[in-house]
Amino acid sequence: MPSPLDDQSTSKEKRDESAHDGAATRDLREQARREEITEANATSSPLLRLPAELRNTIYTYVFGDNKWIFADWDRMRGSNSFKKSNLGLLLTSRQLHEETALLPYMLGRFVFRNTFGGIEMGDDRVDEFLEGRSEEQLAAIGRLAAMRFDKKRGRYAYTSGTGVYWAKTLGLTRE
Repeated sequence: MPSPLDDQSTSKEKRDESAHDGAATRDLREQARREEITEANATSSPLLRLPAELRNTIYTYVFGDNKWIFADWDRMRGSNSFKKSNLGLLLTSRQLHEETALLPYMLGRFVFRNTFGGIEMGDDRVDEFLEGRSEEQLAAIGRLAAMRFDKKRGRYAYTSGTGVYWAKTLGLTRE
């Protein structure tokens, strides 16, 4: 004879299964809705209707020569207020994100400045920044400069390199 506890566990399993099925259905609906928006954007957006070559020229103008300055322990700022908001383009649509996600890394400059009266920011700041990047982003970084002690000259100077150069210099490995 089945006990009331067996009925309770079966009911709970049914509720859990039903909730799981409902979540899966909502996920499918959300995915379909996003695909509809993506398709509508591709056909109605004036920017996305432009030829890819022209969009690339626009992207180069938007992201080209931005300088991202790490000037103290907790803050990053753009080189000027006009270009601070251009990263919003990455969030405008999935297609724009796909086309532009690596451009800030490829076209911009990242500068780690010494702002503490002679205290070197150190490689740990660059290390921390690079650790937060994906392999693809790391490979895309074209220009990164950091204040380091130059033993040959006996003074602090900027050392410049790509993301790959800095990853090798700092011994960063991905697992």
